[in-house]
Amino acid sequence: MDEPVKTMSTTVEALPARARFSLRATEADAAAAGEALAVPLGATIGEIAVAGDRRSLRLGPDEWVVVAPLEDAAPMAGAFAASGIAGSLVEISNREVSFAVSGPAAEDLLAHGCPRDLSRMAPGRGARTVFDGLSVVLWHVEDGFEVDVWRSYAPFLEALLTAAQRELAVTV
Repeated sequence: MDEPVKTMSTTVEALPARARFSLRATEADAAAAGEALAVPLGATIGEIAVAGDRRSLRLGPDEWVVVAPLEDAAPMAGAFAASGIAGSLVEISNREVSFAVSGPAAEDLLAHGCPRDLSRMAPGRGARTVFDGLSVVLWHVEDGFEVDVWRSYAPFLEALLTAAQRELAVTV
């Protein structure tokens, strides 16, 4: 008789559309930019900063990705434009989609395609990285991970994550 098969507890789900911005600003303008967008901007590369339902991830010395509810896109862009900050705020809401990867085997699932040692990425941290050759932004959030990928690659990423879930099946 065959042994029963259980899959490790991991969930992958597409997240609802959100407002998403690419922000470029100098260190000197970061605080003012964060104030205009009503979200703090992380001080260190890889830091996620949160204010209510808005958050930012610092990707580089002068680069952040900012995420908020979809209906906040126009007011945020308007506030930034009115602030007079010498920086660049580009709305990329339609460019990317996000997947949530959660459960006790989330790190193992992502390790199938991501070369980073995710055990060293604490919650509240994130990074631009790759997943099986795809450029992604990875957020380690409180209850798992979120993976942002360009919309045209989303079906491929979803298929890769589903295949990795199958590979994680274990016999008990």
